[in-house]
Amino acid sequence: MNNIYPIELKNKLRQKFYNCYILLGEDSYLQYQSQDLILKFAKKKGFFKKTIIDIEKSENWIKVDHFYKKKDLFSQKKILIVNLIINSLDILSIKKIQKISSLSNLDVLLILKFNHLSFTFKKNQFKRPQLNVIIIYCFTPNNFYFNNWIKYEINKRNLKIEKSAFLLLCKHYEGNTLFIHQILNMLSMIWPDKNITEKKIQTVINKFCNFFPSQLIDSIFNHDIERALYILNSFYKQKYNCLLLLRSLQKDLLILLLMKRKKNLNTKIFLKKNNVWDKRHSFFEKAFFHINYDNLCYSMTILLKIEIQIKKNNNFSIWMQLKTLILTLS
Repeated sequence: MNNIYPIELKNKLRQKFYNCYILLGEDSYLQYQSQDLILKFAKKKGFFKKTIIDIEKSENWIKVDHFYKKKDLFSQKKILIVNLIINSLDILSIKKIQKISSLSNLDVLLILKFNHLSFTFKKNQFKRPQLNVIIIYCFTPNNFYFNNWIKYEINKRNLKIEKSAFLLLCKHYEGNTLFIHQILNMLSMIWPDKNITEKKIQTVINKFCNFFPSQLIDSIFNHDIERALYILNSFYKQKYNCLLLLRSLQKDLLILLLMKRKKNLNTKIFLKKNNVWDKRHSFFEKAFFHINYDNLCYSMTILLKIEIQIKKNNNFSIWMQLKTLILTLS
């Protein structure tokens, strides 16, 4: 198998068009971007008729069997997109995936989307190498890889961005590929041929700021306190709903507290049972080791005080307590 990242896909498609592409990862924008690019190249190769099959349960594989057995009156090049939304990969599903991905039917373009099962695929399946399959890693890039992805998107649009402006963009939208895509499109429309400064980026950020509670918590768990305080300050400026923020913190910190109390912990199984997304597992695992039990217990006390302050409508105290919480967990 050939493993590539979305930024390498265009060149790979130019070099050779394959008949099976596997999209691994849950980043919806990277998945959409990769699939769209494949379909554009497929159109040039004469693939027009598209069929999408969702695999919600094992019985749905009958639809895939029917697709391959169906004979068209006129020979047509067809596209089959198999969207795996089944809870787990059973033996039947594994066999079906291995079978259809190894078929060399030049009239069928197969796109397999693993979504939440991507980590299962990486760890356990497809031990046998398959030369005619391209795997595209659509996991949300982090740190160095995220910065490289942004550079690729900037170059694609021929934008001129100062280094300080670029770093601000990376810091503010880390891990949010969809918003980076939207912001860069906006910048290319507003300043297509001008040098984009840090001040211009800051203006756009202030106007279209959009963080999520999970990003704040992931920054705390990742021991990136500077970023956590930056996100908290953004929430404060946009008058974010404190109760929504509180509930997210309570939920995730309670999960972490239960992890600390559990003996013979299997982290992956425990987090899956508590409905934590696979891509957030590494943040919980890191927090498990660097946040000590006493500070975690004290943070739950702070959350209780914050809830009381919310009921009293004491906004200033709420944001100060949230800052204290972040510093306590640092």
